[in-house]
Amino acid sequence: MQPYSARAPAAVTPHGIFIQPDDGGADVFVHISAVERAGLRGLNDGQKIKYEIVQDRRSGKSSADNLSVD
Repeated sequence: MQPYSARAPAAVTPHGIFIQPDDGGADVFVHISAVERAGLRGLNDGQKIKYEIVQDRRSGKSSADNLSVD
């Protein structure tokens, strides 16, 4: 999978965060469980992160996963 980078957060929801990709594309959803799996407590405003885009098998929706702090 191709790694991407972004600044967080663009928006916060009850289930996760939308981040702004550095390439200027559409905002990407990060589920709170992806943040927790990365060993993070949350994402700070403007924090640089790297991530991969994954697609949910059931819903078909894309989201960021495999996060790391840049």
